[in-house]
Amino acid sequence: MQTHPIMTHFVMGTTRNFLMGGSLCYAIQNEKYWEIPILFIAPSIYSGYYAFKNKDIIINDLKKNFKTAKTFF
Repeated sequence: MQTHPIMTHFVMGTTRNFLMGGSLCYAIQNEKYWEIPILFIAPSIYSGYYAFKNKDIIINDLKKNFKTAKTFF
């Protein structure tokens, strides 16, 4: 069986690993241990769902942090 380089990039890549790590931290922090198998199968869907569900918290946090952020220039 021949593997295609493009497919392995999408299946095992930096973005997937980043989303999986964030999703794993979220699931453990909120004691949602039964959702861990789901996030290993589809980490982008899992993180996207909870990002949408908690969008108000994320937007308020970003607004607060960008007001106090210092720029390089």
